[in-house]
Amino acid sequence: MKIFNWFLIATLFIFSASALNARENPFIPTKSYVEKKAEIIDDTYSYQLKTVTPKKREPQPVVKQRRMINENMLKNGKHNFLSFVIIEVNDETLSITTHNQLIKKFDLNYKSTRKIVFDFKSSKGFYTKKAYLSSMNFKHIAIGAHPQKGYYRITIDVEDIPSNYDVVYEDNTIHIMKADI
Repeated sequence: MKIFNWFLIATLFIFSASALNARENPFIPTKSYVEKKAEIIDDTYSYQLKTVTPKKREPQPVVKQRRMINENMLKNGKHNFLSFVIIEVNDETLSITTHNQLIKKFDLNYKSTRKIVFDFKSSKGFYTKKAYLSSMNFKHIAIGAHPQKGYYRITIDVEDIPSNYDVVYEDNTIHIMKADI
């Protein structure tokens, strides 16, 4: 029995001594690793310093283009965007008609992101559909499904900050228009 106790104490001592040798965070590289890596990089690459004189360029006139017209452009008028969503757009107003229940409406105004977002209750699954708008106040629209969460989302990119737009709710239609400021 005494031999077993001594053997147990010796084993515990060896394991505890090896645990004391472990680093606090094994994911931080050691000093020797960093030094060896720097040596390898210095041996592998030779650096040459060149002085480059910048070429003189004449300033080009800035041409501001509203957006490219492509096949995903919705012109002003009424469009069946999806079988259950009708979009009507003109320069002043954008209308969304759907029979699904509106769950939530919020605005995104962060840096260059200016969006008005609507979530509608539905478990339908479909591919995201996007289109540019030929309107002065509305730039882009996208509809994406989140069937696992039970809704689909409509986002509208607007020209001005979202709080400068009025949103009017009717039976199955939402009207978004530029507010008179």
